[in-house]
Amino acid sequence: WNLKNGISCNMSIRELLDLNGDDFEFYGRNSEFSYMVAPENIGNIDFKKIGLTLGCFDCASSSLLDQKKVSAGDAVDRGLAMYVVYIMIMP
Repeated sequence: WNLKNGISCNMSIRELLDLNGDDFEFYGRNSEFSYMVAPENIGNIDFKKIGLTLGCFDCASSSLLDQKKVSAGDAVDRGLAMYVVYIMIMP
C-alpha cells in the first residue's frame, strides 16, 4: 500500500529522492541507526514524522556506506540499489 504522500515499501531510493524534491541523508552501515533516513524536515517529506529504513542489494563493496551519514543523491549517483524496507509513522 502507498501512504497519502506517495511513499511505499520497496520503492527505490531514486523514487524517494524524486518524491522528496531535495536531497536527504541516511546513516551509514557502521552507525547505530544503519540505513535509517536521518530524522530531518528537508524537502516535501518530513522525516521527523515518517521514519524510513532502507535496504540495499549488493552494497557490501561500496565504501560510500562506510560514512557516518550518506547523501541519498550520492547513493543514486553511484548506482546503489537501495529501497524502502520499513516505514514507521510517528504520532
